[in-house]
Amino acid sequence: MPKIIIISAIAANGAIGYQGGLPWNIPKEFEMFLDFIEGQTIITGRRSYAHSHKMLTSKHNLLLSRSMSKIEGALVFDSLEKAIQKAQNLEKTIYITGGAQVYKQAFALADKMYLSFLRKEYKGDVFFPNFDESNWVVQQRTAFEEYDFVIFDKKKN
Repeated sequence: MPKIIIISAIAANGAIGYQGGLPWNIPKEFEMFLDFIEGQTIITGRRSYAHSHKMLTSKHNLLLSRSMSKIEGALVFDSLEKAIQKAQNLEKTIYITGGAQVYKQAFALADKMYLSFLRKEYKGDVFFPNFDESNWVVQQRTAFEEYDFVIFDKKKN
């Protein structure tokens, strides 16, 4: 079964979005994100997809929406569970790319998290949801000038 990985950049104040886009411009971090998803499968919410779809390097884009049934460049699903079921058949790594409500649902289903913790606060209207850190173990932490990149593995029961 393909791994399910939550991936996000998070400002020091928890912000992950502002007015439909990213409130920061950190090219090195964004390039790392694109490298991870290249040729893989992403599952994303409608607003996150609207912001980033033209830049995506993923092979399969699965969109979560209860109000839309079709959108160019993506398959649309009305639940995360249905999207994951389809994604597993595509036999690529599955990246969950947001937004906040999608992340919140994905915590229980994900195997890993790739999180970039930005050193600065940014204005935001969407925030990364709190998660129970006791369910995760830090596998790797890499410091960059503007952020720390941390890989979390879900603890096995």
